[in-house]
Amino acid sequence: MKTNSRLFVPFILCMAATTACGLLPKAIAPLAAPTAVVTAGPTLESVASKTLITQIDFSSVSQKTITISPDGRRMAFVANQSDGIVVNIDGMWEGPYDSEKLLVFSPDSQHLAYTAKRGNQMFVVVDGQPGNSYDEADNPHFSPDSQHVAYSAKNTNHWMAVVDGQEGKSYKDVYIADSSFSPDSQHIAYRVIQGNQQTLVVDGEEVRTYEGIGAQAILYSADSQHLAYVAQEGKTQFVVRDGQRGRSYDLIRTDPPMTFSADGQHLAYIAKTGDKRFIVVDGQETETAYEEVLTVRLSPNGEHMAYLARNGDRWVVVVDGKEGNSYEDLGDGSLQFSPDSQSITYTAFQNDEWFVVVGAQELGPYDQAGIPVFSPDGGQMAYLGVSGNSQFVVVEGQPQKAYDLVGNPVFSSEGGHLAYVARMGDKRFVVVDGQTSESYDFIFNSSQGGVYFDSASRFHYLALRGDKVYLIEEKLE
Repeated sequence: MKTNSRLFVPFILCMAATTACGLLPKAIAPLAAPTAVVTAGPTLESVASKTLITQIDFSSVSQKTITISPDGRRMAFVANQSDGIVVNIDGMWEGPYDSEKLLVFSPDSQHLAYTAKRGNQMFVVVDGQPGNSYDEADNPHFSPDSQHVAYSAKNTNHWMAVVDGQEGKSYKDVYIADSSFSPDSQHIAYRVIQGNQQTLVVDGEEVRTYEGIGAQAILYSADSQHLAYVAQEGKTQFVVRDGQRGRSYDLIRTDPPMTFSADGQHLAYIAKTGDKRFIVVDGQETETAYEEVLTVRLSPNGEHMAYLARNGDRWVVVVDGKEGNSYEDLGDGSLQFSPDSQSITYTAFQNDEWFVVVGAQELGPYDQAGIPVFSPDGGQMAYLGVSGNSQFVVVEGQPQKAYDLVGNPVFSSEGGHLAYVARMGDKRFVVVDGQTSESYDFIFNSSQGGVYFDSASRFHYLALRGDKVYLIEEKLE
């Protein structure tokens, strides 16, 4: 399974190789209150508010720690100073510490958490406030509503779950994952180990014990009404859904994990018996088995199912039990339904060329092809294409202007505008509906794209000029 459909990777890697990208900031210092300046965007004919967020000295900053908040308005990173490790959040310092691990913003971008160490003690810091000290503390996780924080901590030989500062029962091991909180943030489920058994704990109460439980295969439905997980007894594995044990198999895949439909009524996962793999939906096995099955998807309306399958050296996408065209390979993570559930898209590889497949239509070929992005109503589709040394966005099958590097495209909430980050030579800028913004030394990009729409006509992004990071806010005229 090929992964080169993810074209945003080289654009992000440019940030990690700052010197090679022509960026060599010099100084860093704590900031006073942010200042705002109003400028005019030269090409977009927009009014931009430019707010100083922080400064970065790349000679002291650990670039892999640079973390952008989900709303694209805040930045945090770790730097080395003479008295130790410090964390910079929007220009304000926290620390020093002997070490730190993994900066995590809350989903609403209002809070930051990380694990830090002083001497032999570790603790989790939330909004600048250190929690209790332990021998070890593991990565913190925020609830979806950003109001709760959970992590695992160890004293002597015993681990415990810590939720909102409250310590739970001690176990041999505790594993809290990204999916531990329910979507409504009212419940938390995780696996613990006691002796030779593994137990599911929900809201602090031990629920069921098995020989094994998939620590990363505990899943709530989107409406938080259903809970499913993978368990093991002896040499067989099975799914437990709302307390009911399903059929046993030799193996149930947890990477990729099982998936609930959007309404929580259907559950699908990949299972194996002998040398054959197949999909199980609501306890019923699909009729056709394959040598390999990957990436099962349920449509947003819950009425359709698609997955990747292989027999021999040929891959196919199976939609509602019907096979599409076969290919040498398919793009890892590219399979998806449109928001209206009416079409399926994926990237396919054949004869050294990449295609974007929409239903039965092949778009391309390209040297590489990105994962398609849909407008909120599903009416438009855009993706990245590469031919030779040029990268470009393709909108409704039509290639747009080519650049040296292009980030993932982003539609406005109403779908009326399309934006992305691009580079030409040593200049980085935002392209909106084909028009370019003012250029900067760098624009911070992500897998979701570096441009964030606030409304149909307003958007923002974080940009670097010299050693200064600015929040740029623009309005389309």
